Amino acid sequence: MMLAACLCALAVHYAGSARIKPAMEVTAATALLDEGLEQHSNITADGACPLAVTISGLGVALDGDYRADAGAFYQHYQDNGRLLTRSLSRFDTLKQTEWFNLQDPEAVLGKWIIFEGKSPVGQTCGASPNPPCAVHAVCESGCPDLPTHNVQGWPTGNWPQTGSYTMQWQILKGQQEATASATGSCCKRKAQPCDSCGMTTCANLDGSCKGKGNWWSEPPKPTDLQQKCCESNPNPKGPGLYCSCVGRVDVCDHR
Repeated sequence: MMLAACLCALAVHYAGSARIKPAMEVTAATALLDEGLEQHSNITADGACPLAVTISGLGVALDGDYRADAGAFYQHYQDNGRLLTRSLSRFDTLKQTEWFNLQDPEAVLGKWIIFEGKSPVGQTCGASPNPPCAVHAVCESGCPDLPTHNVQGWPTGNWPQTGSYTMQWQILKGQQEATASATGSCCKRKAQPCDSCGMTTCANLDGSCKGKGNWWSEPPKPTDLQQKCCESNPNPKGPGLYCSCVGRVDVCDHR
């Protein structure tokens, strides 16, 4: 099965978080792990970054937030989380590097790399018969690491939850190479308006998220919090709708 929540995510990683999960698609990151791995969402080791790694200094094409939502990868998305564009990870065995267009795979063992999410023509890259995935950049020094974390026997690197790191990266552009200094850190979650929506917030609303009334009185008007944060959903236990909090939204706070 695919190792992808997706996007998890982060998952992500909460019940009712469909609002932040990208649509499932067979991409490089998911295809690479399609060899016997169970489906997981946001599997991280103790002390590992639970939300996203923010990279800055490599240029517009490679900078951004890489979300920890696929166990072995930190992934960058566009189009409101629906399009996987690139992934960040570290691999420790040659078996893990055979899907990349590298002349010397051993040169990247134990190093963090940024690789594409799809081939230039939009098809899935990775294991044969798909085309190899392009590696965009390799971290040569300064990248942090935690002890190897295994996801169903798949060893992968983990980015620490604390600390800011100054790194030197080798950027690969076809036959040309360049070096760049960049910073990286695990970002903190940005508080959202609906974080205070809980189990009882929408309980007094009907399936259409309107106030529950009776024959002798007008239904109460939903509060501002209810209007913003309660939504109708299909009832999983039977016909009709039920009202519940909108899905949790996990984004980095870059203030």
